[in-house]
Amino acid sequence: MSVHASKSSSLSPVSSLSSQVSSSLQSSQSSVASHLPKPLRYWQQTLAVFCGGLIGTAFRALLSSFQPSSAVWPWATFLINCVGAFLLGFLFEYLAATGEDRGIRQAVRLCCGTGMLGAFTTYGTFILETEQRMTSGQARTVIIGVGYALISVIGGLFLAGLGVSLARVIAQRTHPVHFQRRERLKKQKAHAEARSRRVILAASSAASASRQEDQQ
Repeated sequence: MSVHASKSSSLSPVSSLSSQVSSSLQSSQSSVASHLPKPLRYWQQTLAVFCGGLIGTAFRALLSSFQPSSAVWPWATFLINCVGAFLLGFLFEYLAATGEDRGIRQAVRLCCGTGMLGAFTTYGTFILETEQRMTSGQARTVIIGVGYALISVIGGLFLAGLGVSLARVIAQRTHPVHFQRRERLKKQKAHAEARSRRVILAASSAASASRQEDQQ
């Protein structure tokens, strides 16, 4: 009984210290969270997307009106999707690299990104124009349709990546503290996922080895 009592008495300062540390961490996290803007409510998110969608749709309709129906290359849709891919990549990466997705930043993401640029770009028109050219029965028009599809997809990926890269460069200069913290968190998450994969592989190999031994 004296041994257990001595162990409990020696562990009590450690447990009290750990509880103090955990309480201080919780209070600091709550204080940090209290200084952050509150996330938008559902109706605010819906309103932001709706308003942005009205603007994006109007811009897309305006540009599409300049393209005649007899155009061999649908340059209006091509320009719309390429510009939209670049702006979406830039906007989303810059917002993510420079602050938390709350308050006005969340409103900008939903209004300008999801709403405006989401309505400005058009996947359905791109598919329809590609299908019309590839099923025209004319070799020249079919080749144009194939080229239009490939250039749109490859060009869109390239421009989106270019927008992301440009946003990272600007964010690193304008918000270095948040940018570096985000990069550290990404590296920690990647290391944790790699460790989890190694543990899963080791466990599966050990289980398969044990099954083989049982069979023998």
